Order: sequence, then C-alpha cells, then structure tokens
Amino acid sequence: MPPESPELFLDGYSTESLKVMARRRGWRDATSAGKVALIAFLKERLFSRSANQGLIRSLPPRQQHLLAALKARGGKADLVTLLATASGDGAEVATDLRDLVELGLMLYPPRAEKGRKHRLGQCPRVWLDSTAADALAPASAAWGRPKLLADPPAEIHEAFPGLLLADMVLVLNSLAGTQVPPPTDDLRGGRPWREIATRLLVLEEEARDRDVLPPRLAFIYAILVELNLVRVSSGFLVAAPGAGDLFHGDPANLHKAAFSAWQKTQIWNEFQRIPELLPRPIPDEALGLHTPSAGKVSRARGKVLAVLKRFAPAHWYAFSSLERELKVDDPDFLIRRGDDGRHAGTTYRGFGQRGRDNTVLPLNLTEDWERVEGRFLARLLLESLHWLGVVRLGYHRPRDGDASRVDAFALTPAGAYLLGLASGYPDGRAERVPLLVQPDFSILCLAPAPDTGMLHDLCAFADHQGGDRVARFILSRESVQRGCHQGWSAESITRILTNAAGGTLPQNIAASIQEWEEAFRRFRIIQGVTLVEDPHGLMSASPQAAKLHSAAGGRLAPGLRRVRQGGKSTLSAALRKARIPVRHLDYAAGPARVLTFDEGDGITCSPRGDDWLTRSLLERIARPVEGEPGRWRLDPRRVRAAAADGVSADEMVRALGERSRGARPEIRLAITAWSRRAAGVSVARLSLFTCQDQELREMILAVPELAAEMEEQIADDTFVVRAGRMTALRRALKARGVRLRSDGSLRDRTAPSDLAPGPGAGADPLPFRWRRGTRGSASSAASSAQLRFLLLRAIQTRRKVRVEMRRDGETLYRSRQLAPLVLDGSVLTAACLESGGRWTFHLDQIRAVELLAGRFTT
Repeated sequence: MPPESPELFLDGYSTESLKVMARRRGWRDATSAGKVALIAFLKERLFSRSANQGLIRSLPPRQQHLLAALKARGGKADLVTLLATASGDGAEVATDLRDLVELGLMLYPPRAEKGRKHRLGQCPRVWLDSTAADALAPASAAWGRPKLLADPPAEIHEAFPGLLLADMVLVLNSLAGTQVPPPTDDLRGGRPWREIATRLLVLEEEARDRDVLPPRLAFIYAILVELNLVRVSSGFLVAAPGAGDLFHGDPANLHKAAFSAWQKTQIWNEFQRIPELLPRPIPDEALGLHTPSAGKVSRARGKVLAVLKRFAPAHWYAFSSLERELKVDDPDFLIRRGDDGRHAGTTYRGFGQRGRDNTVLPLNLTEDWERVEGRFLARLLLESLHWLGVVRLGYHRPRDGDASRVDAFALTPAGAYLLGLASGYPDGRAERVPLLVQPDFSILCLAPAPDTGMLHDLCAFADHQGGDRVARFILSRESVQRGCHQGWSAESITRILTNAAGGTLPQNIAASIQEWEEAFRRFRIIQGVTLVEDPHGLMSASPQAAKLHSAAGGRLAPGLRRVRQGGKSTLSAALRKARIPVRHLDYAAGPARVLTFDEGDGITCSPRGDDWLTRSLLERIARPVEGEPGRWRLDPRRVRAAAADGVSADEMVRALGERSRGARPEIRLAITAWSRRAAGVSVARLSLFTCQDQELREMILAVPELAAEMEEQIADDTFVVRAGRMTALRRALKARGVRLRSDGSLRDRTAPSDLAPGPGAGADPLPFRWRRGTRGSASSAASSAQLRFLLLRAIQTRRKVRVEMRRDGETLYRSRQLAPLVLDGSVLTAACLESGGRWTFHLDQIRAVELLAGRFTT
C-alpha cells in the first residue's frame, strides 16, 4: 500500500468494517511507513470520543480492566503495578498491552538508546491515550457486570437435576436381564433402546428416524460411559461391577460427577444438535474446515462455564448478555478465525444455514456469529445445562414450536454449587415426596427429586413400568424372588418400602412379600454346590472342630455339610492344617470309565472311582471281595432290594454304563445312589434339588422322568441330581410348567397364560402345566392328583378358580368365581367372590378345575 494514499486503501469500507480491521490489525501486511499513515488516519477518522466508546465496548474484558486500572492511577502507571492488577499470565497480558498500544489506546515512551525502539517488556511506565481517557468513563458502564432483567420472564422452565440422576438409575437397571447392544457412533440403537426410552421419567417425542436414540437418552448414555458405569460384555451393554455404589452416596458427589463427565465427554456433541445448520462440502480440500471436532466442543464447554461464573445465581439475565460476554471475551471460543492459510476466507467452511428444501446457504464469519456460535450457546442452555439442573430457562412470549429459542436464563442453586459460586449443595430432601405403596401392588415414585439410592434398590425387587414424571413399579412374585436371588429378604424389602413411604404398608403387601420369599426358599435347584462329607466324625474329633465346622458351613444331614460360596479354599486349608486327609472330587461332569466287567458277575473299580458316589452304587447291587481291594461281585439279594425300592433294571444298566465303556449284555443291574462312606473327608462339587413342600415333592417324584434324574436323597428335602443331567431336569420341569431361575429357584408367573404347555406332557399323571381357560381332565387315572395340584397352586398363588361338580359323568353344577382357601386332605374350602359365602367341596365330587385370570386379596 502506498504510504501517501491511505484514503485509497480504505475506500469502500464501512465504519464497522474499519473498527474490525483496527481490532484485528488488518494492516499487518502494509509497509512500515504505510502502517504509520494508516494508524494516523484511523485515529483521525474513527477514534473520536464516540468511536473509542464503541471500540472499548468490543474489547475483551482483560483489556478493558487494564484500561480502567490505568485510568484509576491517573492515566499512567509502571508496568509492574499494572501487571499485578491484571488477570491472566504474563504472556496474555503482554499481548493485551501490545494490542492496546497498536490500537492507539495506550502509549509508551521510546527507548533512550540511539534510534532503537523500546521493547514493551522493558518499558517502566505506560500512559493512557487522551482520547481513550475521555471515552473510558461513559463506556465503563457497558462493560461492567451483566445487566439484570427488570422483570422475570412470563414463562419459566424449571430445572430438576434429580430427574436426570433418577433416569441414569433407570437406564442402568434396564440393562440387567436384557440384551441391549451399544449404540453406534452416530447414536443409533434400535428397538431395545426404544423400550428403554419409554421407561424414563421424562418422556421425549419419537424422532422420524426411530433407530436414533432420543436426545436426552443419548445424553445419559454419554455420561454413563464417561463415568465407567457401563461396559460391553459379549457384544451387549451391562452395568459395571459396583455401579450402584455411586447412587447410594452423597447426591452432591453424584451430581458433580455427572457434571464433570459432561464437560469431558466426546460422545455427546451439542454442535451436531443445531437443527438450523447442515453440512456443506467445500471445493478446495486443502483449506481447513470450520466444523469443530468433539475435542474442540469439549474445550468450548469449559470456556462457556468460565463466562457463566460472572452471572449472579438466582437472577434472570437475557440470553443476549451471555452472547455479548462470549463475543467480547473470546469470539473464537468454538471456531478459530485467522489468516494462517488454512482458516482464511470470509465464510464458514464445512457447514451452512439450512434453507428451503434442505438447501445449504453460506454463512459469513463476521456477520453470522450469532447464527453459529450463538446457536451453539443456545443449544448448551436448552439441553445439556438445563438437563443437568445448572440453569433455568425463561421466555417472554410462547415458544410457538421454536425449539431453538431461549430468551432468558438464571443459575440454579445446584448450578451455583457446581460452578464454585456457592459452598453448599441444596438439600433436596424437602422436595421429595414419599413413595405411594398401593394395595394393588403398585408403587409410585414421584418427581421432582427422587432418592437415587432408594430408586436403585427398588429396581432390584420391583418391575419398573415407566411413566411421565412418575416412576411406576409393580411388585410381583417374580420380582420379589428376583430380589431374593440378589440377597434381599422379605424383612429388608418391607423395611425399605416402609421407610420410603413414611408409614406402614398395606397389610396384603407385607403378607404377600413374606409369602413370596417363603416360596422362593422352599423350592430350589442349586448348581455347582460344594459338599464336605465326614462320615467317621474326623472333623468333630479334631481339636479345631469349631473352626472346621464354621468353615464347612451349614449341616444338611449327619456327616454332610454344604460349604459356603467361595469357602472351598478356606476349608481345604483348615483341613490340611488339622492334618485330616482330604480328597477333592469333582462330580460336575460325572465319573467315567472307572468300572470294568470281568467274566461272570465280577466288577473291578479303578482307584479313580474310589469315591462315595461310585461306591454307593456298588454297595447297593454288589458285595466287596475280601482281600481284593477294588473287586466286587454282584449280589442277587441286594439287586432285589434295589428293585423293591423302585429302581428299574434299565436305570441300573444305564448307571453302570455311565461309569464304564458300557455294561455287558448279561448284566442288567444299576444303582442311582452315591455312597458317603469315605476313608477321610471328601469335598465334592455337585448339583442339588431342594423342595421343602412335602406334597409338591411327592408329586414331582411320582413322575418317573423326573425321579430318574435324582441320584440319592441326602436329606429330607434335598436330592443329588445325576451327573450331567441338570439340563435334562430343567427341561423336564419346564415342559410341565415349573420354570426355574438360573440358581434353580421356582419361577412363578403372575398370569397363567405365561406358562405355556410343553410338548409330550399329556402322558404325565401330574398336571405341571396349565393355561388360561383349560380344565383338568377326569379321564386320567390320576385325575384326583391333577386336581389336587391345580388347587394347591391356586391357593399358593391366590389365583381365582371355577369348579364343575360331577355325578355319574354328568355335570350338576358349575360354580362362579371362587377363591380357594384351604385344601385339607380331600376337602376344599373356598369363598365365593360374588356372594361372600364359604363353600366346601370334596375332590371326588369335582369334575374339573379352571384357573382364571386375576388374583384374590381376601
């Protein structure tokens, strides 16, 4: 640029453009002489009193405070004093001083040496320019604290951080028992995530693309991932071990952890959530894109939070004041501008304004700051900060479907605590509403501030049904028994519900919880149990008997104890210390190839088969040969005794064949029991079947297919399951309607239609299967046992029934809905649900029993 013609250089520029040029030092490429002439012309044309006021308003706050501090000291000060009053590090302050000097707002003297310019860092004193001093006083009010709104907004959207924390609990517990794949990088989740979205306290409208996670659910997922509360196992999301401990702690720590996780997460990106912007390809790929990366968005959040600290809590501010603070303080907080080549140009590259028919319109880097960075700020307030409970939102007029507009905001007490503006976290206990436990087994957990620890516990033993601003749970037999499997008891469940409800529970709720727990305890199949056998009392005779018995666990039968979970190594160490011989036997897969058959009736048992199970088999069908260890001969009397006990020849042959290469054709013997006569102490791992209900146990054992899976009865209510037959036993029970959990406990559905009949169950004498609308058959020889079983199940589950009376094959009476109360022998006492009277029936008079939907409560 020729130094003598600055007017030619500035021709065509508006006053605002010249101000921007001055602030951005647009004359950097000019010659030295031209630069001096240009600065002089700009000062003459622009830096009058009014022009300086506008320029001072547009300065960053640090530079404004430097000018104010300099004027407070009479317009001049030494550099050390000025640096002590400035905020920021030395490099930032030095840059601010150079900018103010080049803009003509601050002066410093030349260096005394010959013709050499003075460096700013060596300047002892600086002066305030006279024109800047005149403009500084009226401009100071404009760059003070943000201006409060005179009147609160007409429409206020409150912030409830407890809702977000509660939904985090519900999402975490929804992953248990279901197969939920992790969402893709573009936050697509599919049907499992749509089902989770219907269970949140704050329901969202379904998007056009149903596979995309709703915004709030995607936000919660990003926080859970950042807090390491979820992990991927076998391709599905599961809760991390100990994830529930965070929700039982201090709510302030939980809220602070979620707030910190949001600042760091790169899964959630507010810039991509701006609906008015669309991607826009650029022709020159060598130039850099202005689209901010996830890392830049994360850093931009921190810069916005730093500016939010200037706003007083609980006061309303216009959204434009936040825009002005960011634009003045750091206009490049999100997208960098500059002339380094890759970021040169006048328009945003990589995205543009959404036009009609989804066309993309260019946006100017200087004039459209509010349409890009301003919309990013609005998205932060509308979604992330509002969901986290940091800000309340206000509107001067109805939104009218404009989901991207925000007029005013105010920091909440929780937001002030998270930003470091308050020392105490607000106590939300006063806002909490007690649980509503209703007699229909429903539990209502009301917003806005549910206890996250209580909510996490409630998900363990109750089924969450969803609800808008109300978490609705249902207590059922299955949910309570699920809680029992996780370690809950009827007493602990009742105590939590009573404390949360602030009073006593309905009588039928407490009684049902106790009954469901008892049903869980009386019928179980326990897989992978460790038993310790001491038939000769070696443990009791030891001086360390008390310690050994404590390590061994509970007593199942004389000389037989069940080892506690995880206590096998402790027991083995204690036995070795007491110098008691120990043999570790694993029967999970069953003994194989331990027997060989000699000519005639001889059987040889290898040392590997010298265990109490195989020896029990041999002792029931054979006698040992004296003087020949491991040699046995079949004993006809013992075989007959086994047959008299109900063991068939086929079962005996099959048992022997499992322990050998195959029984010889002439040997038609076998046994199903395992001996417990070991020389020392045996520690064995096997599977048990436990049924404490005597009538139910007798009915199950009356089915040959089920009884064949039992090896031996080691206690009154406990049987050893044949090795490797656990799956077959489960399948046989399931085919008859008895469904088991993973630990073997009884699993009873609330609706009889859920218990679909299995194939091939019609030949069984016991009706272990039923469905809604079906009746017991009288053609079977064991029809009375069928009716007894159906009535017992109806009494235990409080199921409504309808009975038909018979005489000589003709139906005489068909009852209305009955509530079966007591089955004493062959006499049934039931209450009519319509008349209220009590009726008595004899099983011989009943032709059929029909299980109905619904339960009775009396």
